[in-house]
Amino acid sequence: MVALVASCKPVNDRKEIKTVRKMGKLAPAAELGLPLLERVSGKSQEDAGSGATDIPFAWDAPDDWQAVPASAMRMANFTFGESAEGQCYFTMLRGGGGLLLNLNRWRSQMGLDPIEGEELAKLPDKRFLFGNGKFIELDGAFKPMGASEALSDYKMFGVIMPEMEMGEMKVAFFVKMTGPKQLVESQRENFDAFCASLRIKKARQ
Repeated sequence: MVALVASCKPVNDRKEIKTVRKMGKLAPAAELGLPLLERVSGKSQEDAGSGATDIPFAWDAPDDWQAVPASAMRMANFTFGESAEGQCYFTMLRGGGGLLLNLNRWRSQMGLDPIEGEELAKLPDKRFLFGNGKFIELDGAFKPMGASEALSDYKMFGVIMPEMEMGEMKVAFFVKMTGPKQLVESQRENFDAFCASLRIKKARQ
């Protein structure tokens, strides 16, 4: 019993540890509080708007689509059809603008009148990127940006993910397909598959 009690006495000898060991590169400190844009792309907001080519998204493109160079506005950019008259691209728009504004902008490009806000509820959902986007299908005379004349008997497929907060700015994501009506109709399944395949390629913790 004496030996047992002696072994249970508190230890008064304390040593102060002064050596500090830094964590190596294999265990970097976590970067907390980053806005979504930086977590997704690994870039600051300034870098993201500079047209940098390190795209943080990946996708699966149909075999019969031809990739064309990306741009600051088009992260993924394709043509299709015998004369490459069909186009499909994926983009992120700084400033967002909201679903109704962007939809009516597309309707104007197709020579159609704008719609009111209550009609947005009728738009179907389409699997896209972070979840679901709103699917738009329009027929009309398409007037590309900068063109002097509209192209008759055209069709547009589009998916819009309305504006999201990313740090101190708002952005909206789109996939947009345009081309002669019959050609675009033939690409319906490819369009759906491409939208569903979009994903984040890399992320920061």
